[in-house]
Amino acid sequence: MAEMINNLVIVPRVNSFLELGLAIFVVKLFLSSSVLFSYSNILDLALTVLGVVALGISILSQRYKAGTLFFYAGISILALLNYYFTGLSILLEGIITILAIRGHKFDYVINYIFRWSLLCLMIHFLFLLIVLPGRIDSYFYNDGTRNRFNFGYSHPNVFSAYIVNMALICIWLSYKKISAKKMLCITMVTFAVAALTQTRTLIVSTVFIIAVITFCKRIHDSNKLLSFVAGLIFPVVGLLYFISWNLYLRSNSLVLKIDKLLSGRILLGSYVYSNNGFTLLGRDMSDRSTTWSSLFPITRFTFDDFYSYLLLNIGVVWFVLIAIFLWMLSKRGNNKVNCFIIIWSVLGITEVHGLNVYSGFVVLLLVFLLNKKTGTIDL
Repeated sequence: MAEMINNLVIVPRVNSFLELGLAIFVVKLFLSSSVLFSYSNILDLALTVLGVVALGISILSQRYKAGTLFFYAGISILALLNYYFTGLSILLEGIITILAIRGHKFDYVINYIFRWSLLCLMIHFLFLLIVLPGRIDSYFYNDGTRNRFNFGYSHPNVFSAYIVNMALICIWLSYKKISAKKMLCITMVTFAVAALTQTRTLIVSTVFIIAVITFCKRIHDSNKLLSFVAGLIFPVVGLLYFISWNLYLRSNSLVLKIDKLLSGRILLGSYVYSNNGFTLLGRDMSDRSTTWSSLFPITRFTFDDFYSYLLLNIGVVWFVLIAIFLWMLSKRGNNKVNCFIIIWSVLGITEVHGLNVYSGFVVLLLVFLLNKKTGTIDL
């Protein structure tokens, strides 16, 4: 943690194809999320190709056996098919990153991602200060009832997700020795962002994160209950979303109240489910227009949780695979890992960006399944 802090103001060096690929994808996330810079489909494709090639070279340079490379190629082809079906590179980026970081120290990898994320954030703020006076109206998002400051990002929630991921990385890197002062500092930063962006979810998420971390740190031995919860929470929440969609379509009064608390997230999923149903391997949903009705009083839809996003856009097959992999990972019995699985799974109820490994690093924990050891995880 001390080394990370000492290097925060230094531009991260790129000394390998792994670091190049990681840097490209962090920059890609930053540019695609910001309204301060021009971003096009061509640039998106170029950055995706460059990042995949860089990480691909990194994988090949590790000289794995032919069988391992064949397995990697098969997984990558499935990810490419998902990219073709959906037009989204999120799954491809995540899988190629997980394969590439195998054999590297996990903390080093997320520390590197953190430093690039922080650099991009500092550059973003610098440009924001330069152009803000002349374009101040562009940095407010109107949700129909209020103007919310978005910090120059496409949406206040996008910026909030960016901050939450960086906070989680900080907590992960200093987990063993994290002090109450550091936790208070993280809380103050997230609460300040929540106040400026008027993001209620960020306040709830922060309180939840602090509570779970505090509880998990009090457990010193491998805890079976924690492993049980971490292994099942993801598929259980996904099932609850599916049930809630069906109940919403029947105008169930309880679900309607819950949907109101969740700012219409059940409504959004229900709309896609009722009109399109599930998808096994993914589909293109770039057309976000809707037909207004009393049940669905919206003119456009978006995915605002990653359970709906996975089941209705990315593909049921990938939801099932992630559920299986998380269950396998939870059985390793590492309390720290299980703690973050629980946090990530719960945050996914109100956050879609956690599926991107560069705005939700917890997905990268699946790399531990590629290790030959089947016992506890050595962190």
